[in-house]
Amino acid sequence: GRKGLLYVGTETGVYVSVDDGGHWEAWQLNLPVVPIYDLAVKGTDLIAATHGRSFWILDDVSPLHQLSDAVSNADSYLFKPRPAQRFKKYGRYGENANGYKSYGRVGGMMMTHYTKQRRTGENDYVFLDAGKNPPDGAIIYYNLKSKPEAEVKLSFLKQDGTEIISFSSNSTKGMHPTTDPGMNRFVWDMRYPSAHEVPDGKLNGAALVGPVAVPGNYQVRLTVGNETMTQPLEIVRDPRVSGSQADLEAQFDLLLKLRDMLSETHDAVNRLRDVRQQIEAWAKRSDDEEVQNAAKAIVEKLNALELELIQPKAGSPLQPPAGLNDKISALSGMIANADIRPTSQSFEVYDKFAGLADSAIEKLDPIIGYDIAAFNEMLMKRGSKPVSV
Repeated sequence: GRKGLLYVGTETGVYVSVDDGGHWEAWQLNLPVVPIYDLAVKGTDLIAATHGRSFWILDDVSPLHQLSDAVSNADSYLFKPRPAQRFKKYGRYGENANGYKSYGRVGGMMMTHYTKQRRTGENDYVFLDAGKNPPDGAIIYYNLKSKPEAEVKLSFLKQDGTEIISFSSNSTKGMHPTTDPGMNRFVWDMRYPSAHEVPDGKLNGAALVGPVAVPGNYQVRLTVGNETMTQPLEIVRDPRVSGSQADLEAQFDLLLKLRDMLSETHDAVNRLRDVRQQIEAWAKRSDDEEVQNAAKAIVEKLNALELELIQPKAGSPLQPPAGLNDKISALSGMIANADIRPTSQSFEVYDKFAGLADSAIEKLDPIIGYDIAAFNEMLMKRGSKPVSV
């Protein structure tokens, strides 16, 4: 219900005054006052040059170019995003240890930072001894006249309308759009959905991420309750990349196949472990020797199959023997490391892994269809609940 906001800069600091229904309240912010000697607009960025304190960039002022009465009067409004540059970060910032300083190397330079999480669920890097780049991704702005009671959803689509990925304000995990009255911002990292994970598995985070979308034309859709609005979104290539559009598409296609292969491998592991847990529980609570022996035989088969798909004891792919899922993830990371066409060896290794994955996953069906079916029949004859598959 506040009517106005006024910032006043003096030599001793910045004062903020708020008009709260005719009653003005003021606070002093202990911020240094820095004179700005020049302003420039480069594309859709505003650059402010200060005296002796470098220059600062306000990233993406394109929503200002689109302001109108239609925006102000609409209950929700999606601004047309500026073209998103397909920029990939090489090197690493260090581990994302919230609450602690972390050290990483990018481009030969050591940098110190700590990580905090934004309300959208994304990690924000606060650098102590280095400047900060603009967000890596497509910057999406949308305006909400008031805080909506309904779900707010941002969906990213191919040009033909096929959905790539969607983010919901109702989500309690991962990134999600905010629902504040007024202007909201969301940054899509331009990645397709991640591979399925194994709960408490060794692979997580960067090892599971989906591939980055190739340069081209896409769409972004804002849904607030029953209202939707769509805007075009262009992803442009990094001008430093020498790989052609065909090279990037070949890389994307192979990375997407590897992501799906990793998901199928992890799905099989999750199914295997769920069934094994139930059988082990039956063996513990049953005094029937026949049930215990049958359970032990099935568990041994499942354990052997598990070792073909995943290495539960190794903490990383560097600790031999690596599981198949470790190898798939490692190959994906090598292919994604540079924006070039994958080598012929990469396709050969993919074919090898695909054969191993198919062979291992196919072994699960006979165990479930024969061994566990017979085990369930044994349980039901004894009046017990069967294993759920």
